[in-house]
Amino acid sequence: MVEEIKQLKEAVKEKKLVFGIRECLKNSGNIARVYIAADARQETDGIVKNSGAECIRLEVGREDISKILEISFQCEVFSVLNAQKSSIKMQKISEPRAKGIKKVKN
Repeated sequence: MVEEIKQLKEAVKEKKLVFGIRECLKNSGNIARVYIAADARQETDGIVKNSGAECIRLEVGREDISKILEISFQCEVFSVLNAQKSSIKMQKISEPRAKGIKKVKN
């Protein structure tokens, strides 16, 4: 389990980690590995396995993963993007932005 957590932390540093089932499926052709939280819903396994990527079930739950990765939200699915194909623009995870709200320059 320690190795998987290291890989997740490294992916966060390299901005190659996407969060959630929707992002996993949306980027299915660009994903190297998918990590699923221990307390993820049963149907999540089936959905994520359709991504075609290697799926790894973690031994820790959503809340613990959020603390370890120092993110301000809980998530069941963490997808690591392929190194050579990572062209997805990542948003800072410490500042999630609500839909429809734009930053205004003063």
